[in-house]
Amino acid sequence: VERDPEVKALIRGYIDAMEDAFADLLERGKATGEFPSDIDPRDLARVFVHTIQGLNLLQRVLRDPAAVRSVLDSTLRLLRVA
Repeated sequence: VERDPEVKALIRGYIDAMEDAFADLLERGKATGEFPSDIDPRDLARVFVHTIQGLNLLQRVLRDPAAVRSVLDSTLRLLRVA
């Protein structure tokens, strides 16, 4: 990816689009009171996007649904605490 600027730009565009979509949803949820007023939608969107990407990589490497599920469950618990 580092050596191919076109691929890097495509991946960056994909990540940005996902972050934008999550941030928009979180901002709307914040405005309606579904999420706490002190959250930063952009920061939380980045957490979601990179968690999803990490889970995808974990699944591809480990091919262990139980391990992926464990990480996902732990992430959701952390989000509930925060």
